[in-house]
Amino acid sequence: MKKHFLFLGLLTMSSAMFHSCEVDDEDVPSTNNTVNEDLLSIPNGDGTPAAPFRISNANELLYYSAVINGNVDTIPQNKSAYGIVVADIDMSSICGGGNGTWKPIGFDTVCFSGVFDGGNHTINNIYIANSTIEGQGLFGKIKGAEIKNVIIGSGEIKSDAICTAAIVGEGSGYIVNCHNYANVENSKKFTGGVVGYLSQSSTIERCHNEGEIRGINPSKSQFAVGGIAGAANAGCVVKDCYNLGSVTGESSRVGGIVGSAEDCHISNCYSYADVASLSNDYGGGICAIACGYPFTTVVDCYFYNSLGQAGQQPTMARLEEEFNNGSIFKMLDEQSANVWKQVNGNYPILK
Repeated sequence: MKKHFLFLGLLTMSSAMFHSCEVDDEDVPSTNNTVNEDLLSIPNGDGTPAAPFRISNANELLYYSAVINGNVDTIPQNKSAYGIVVADIDMSSICGGGNGTWKPIGFDTVCFSGVFDGGNHTINNIYIANSTIEGQGLFGKIKGAEIKNVIIGSGEIKSDAICTAAIVGEGSGYIVNCHNYANVENSKKFTGGVVGYLSQSSTIERCHNEGEIRGINPSKSQFAVGGIAGAANAGCVVKDCYNLGSVTGESSRVGGIVGSAEDCHISNCYSYADVASLSNDYGGGICAIACGYPFTTVVDCYFYNSLGQAGQQPTMARLEEEFNNGSIFKMLDEQSANVWKQVNGNYPILK
């Protein structure tokens, strides 16, 4: 992996608005989300907190998605169903190849509002391609949901939709201990490793990315690319996260942790990767702070930059050896005890 950053310029640009996951409580089935019912397998459990759906393979995950999205007539919709993954999952039996693209959990007009526990099992071979409906990822749209312990191990995520990431496309909630290793490429705005767009005083913590994250449209209207989140706003908190994957935006607002930071709080995070804004606009070692958002704060964060260019966070640039010798770990540990650990001769990681 290359270990240098390229940060270029600042652009005065107000944040473009879009409609987020704001729907009423009425069950509204999503559109354009047909499911091959022959691929469905019913998991154990009933989706309640006491008996969450216990998901052990891709076919059961597809059934869980059908419960949330309400796109199978014979399956009652429950947008807040609880689910837990109990084994590693290979998605290639339900998406990719002749099975087409993965349709996210929480899709189109439907927002997931329950609790999903990935059980620290790995989900491999997720496949998303040529999708144009807003909100793409394992989860497309969430509202007040809790997503935890999810690991995306591999896959192909190439989207033409606003709000794309490996784990959550967009929305609000609590996202904790989630990790991505898959590459993400998007031609529209709000592209992230873990979350595309985070809103409404949400929190993302103890998450990390190692996938290559790319925004491939040079139009300045297609901005915000980040290692953890493409964008975070409206009082959101991003803490105890790190990025090791390259982050490239052909437009603007590119950051190692958050692409476009709008009235949010980022703390105790680091990025150790290539980060480049190819259009010479808005780049940041940790984030690109959008003009007109004075309440954004970035504290106790660090990044490695062999070129000596720091963008909007010049005091947070650190030497490679500081990551390797434990100096960065000590500073992270001082702010969040028992969250981080040091790998000898390498960079800090989450416990």
